Amino acid sequence: MRKKRYLAFVLATSLFVGLPVSVARAEEPDPLGPGETVSSQAKLPSQSKINDVLHSADKYIGTPYQWGADPYSETNRYFDCSSFTQRVFKENGIILKRDSREQSTQGKTVVSVQSPEQFIGDGTEKPKGERLHFDEIRSKLKKGDLIFFDNEEETPNVEKIHHVAIYINEHTLLHATNTYGVNYTYFNEKRKNNIVIVKRMIEESIPPVTQSEIIATGEKYLGTPFSSDPEQQPGTMNASKFVRDVFAEHGIPLPGTANDMSKAGIDIPKDQLKMGDLVFFDNDHDGIITHVAIYVNENKLLHATVSKGVTYTTFSSYWQDAYVKGKRILDLKGPLPLNEEVFKTAVTYVGKKQIEDIEPDENGQPKLVTPDSSKFVQKVFYDHYVGMSRTSNTQQTQGRSVSLSNAVPGDLVFFDSDQDGSSNYVAFYVDSDTILLSSSSEGIKYRTLTESMKKEIMAIRRIGL
Repeated sequence: MRKKRYLAFVLATSLFVGLPVSVARAEEPDPLGPGETVSSQAKLPSQSKINDVLHSADKYIGTPYQWGADPYSETNRYFDCSSFTQRVFKENGIILKRDSREQSTQGKTVVSVQSPEQFIGDGTEKPKGERLHFDEIRSKLKKGDLIFFDNEEETPNVEKIHHVAIYINEHTLLHATNTYGVNYTYFNEKRKNNIVIVKRMIEESIPPVTQSEIIATGEKYLGTPFSSDPEQQPGTMNASKFVRDVFAEHGIPLPGTANDMSKAGIDIPKDQLKMGDLVFFDNDHDGIITHVAIYVNENKLLHATVSKGVTYTTFSSYWQDAYVKGKRILDLKGPLPLNEEVFKTAVTYVGKKQIEDIEPDENGQPKLVTPDSSKFVQKVFYDHYVGMSRTSNTQQTQGRSVSLSNAVPGDLVFFDSDQDGSSNYVAFYVDSDTILLSSSSEGIKYRTLTESMKKEIMAIRRIGL
């Protein structure tokens, strides 16, 4: 079950681009106009204003879908696609119109068919015309953009926008649908080939930085000697200068001292720390933070120590005793996850015969299911905000291909046991002799990867980084 966290969002009147200050009222801003965006002043990836919208959405996950739903309330807990986007943007000071076709006229156009006006209002009666294809526009999209779709099945001879979704990544949309309610779902090929227009409501210039990039930058400093005053001793580091310099190389400014640094970013419980998070320590136990390290995993830290300079150390009892808090600077909600973290999540399900389904019950509440192999994979990636198809045969088209000799824990192994060209089941790769999979009869368990099974492998795919 996802942990939910919420950030306060205050929209200053000066944040509207293209609007006079007197027009944007603090109490109730006017609806965003064509070509207008809200400019984010966030400096840290984890505190992006787009993430504020996603945090608002978290509390509605599972809310049932109802076409033409009245405004959401305690007595009317339903959304359709556009009432959902309207709600979560409004909670963050951005006023969208009620209908998806009207919303498509707001904000900055990222990319569009030649005549988007044909798709608004009652649409235009004519055979299917131009559509945007995801692979051709992918490089222009950013997390948080709104994608508007036609639905040729509902109205085969009318050009008309029928659906809106929040773009998360190449595999994932956040939207309200009839099957999943409000949820993160697989960005399937049908939708990818039926895009009418993409709009941006929030402008942000925060650099995209991955966890691996932070660690790789930190490793460049390995062996740099320690100094308590590195500004006076060039070529040396203390703990805060090391962390500050690593993040500065990626355009992320952090305060000067470990104590001040501990006030930046988002608080993260110790058991939810991920690679690239910052961990803070009070070495002399006087209530003042004196040290900071980059978290690698539950057993490893990367930091500048007095005795060894910049080095890897274990997360030993000494550091455990001095531990104060963890903070997240990076944005881990939307970028593809690290393979090792996907695998760690998969391992937490070992021994279980039932898991919480992605699809809620008719009341929008979680329900337990006995997962087959592909539903288990879908759930693990869902826990990392990555949409996966429901079937292994489609899952094996996602991500990128790797060979068995180059596979790492967290990769997906697809098997064609009856040799008919279709995938029968999927498992997580563990090592050259082991896989982790779920079956309806035996639950989630490790299994030996035998030589005969290796002959049935039809594909190995890597979704994470």
